[in-house]
This record gives sequence, C-alpha cells and structure tokens, in this order.
Amino acid sequence: MPDGSPTSAGQLNAAGDTRLATLDNGLTVIVREDHSAPVASVQAWAKTGSIHEGAWLGAGLSHILEHMLFKGTETRGVGRIDLEVQEAGGYMNASEQHRLNFMLVTFVPQSIRCGTGEGCRGLVA
Repeated sequence: MPDGSPTSAGQLNAAGDTRLATLDNGLTVIVREDHSAPVASVQAWAKTGSIHEGAWLGAGLSHILEHMLFKGTETRGVGRIDLEVQEAGGYMNASEQHRLNFMLVTFVPQSIRCGTGEGCRGLVA
C-alpha cells in the first residue's frame, strides 16, 4: 500500500514482547514494550554508516546525517527541536557508527502526552 501502512500485523518474537513489520516502502518497524522503566522512547536507525561512504570514506557524510537532527527545519531554527523536546521533559540524542546511524527521543511519564503530539502539536513536525 502506498500510504506506508504495514502489509501485515507483523511478526512477534519468541518471547512475545517485540513486533517486527516491514512497510510497503521498505521501512522496517520494530515495536517492543518494556515496562522496566517509566519512559517512552522513539528511535530511528538507518542501515548506513561511515563504512558505506565509498569514495568519500572519511569525509564525514554519516556524521553530517547524525547532526541533521539538530540543525532545524524550514520552520524551526538550529537547536529548536532539541529545546522543545527538553522543555517537554524529554531527551534527544543521535550517533553514527561504522555501519549505522541512529536518532532517539525519550520522554518521561510527565511529558508523554506532549511527546505523542496531543499536548504540543507539531513538536517534531
């Protein structure tokens, strides 16, 4: 389906706590409930890192991708998204490694309503 919806409900792992689904656009979505800490975390992982820079190996392209999260958008200046996440009680970080890049946003219970967009629409739009 072109709308990005899952082609199936996804597969559960043997423990039954992690669901994996692949969208029609190729995006793999992994959802895992873990009640060991009162937080909600959203992470985006890209299967590319500095080892995949080919002829530009060492040029820092993966490092630039990592920092794009903090560079803002057309409607938010540099650092604004990070500031809004912090003001909502959340934490944001990103990292690049040889074979991957990832970005994460974590919220504590007091800010989860805001983190889902109900309390502060457009926080990450």
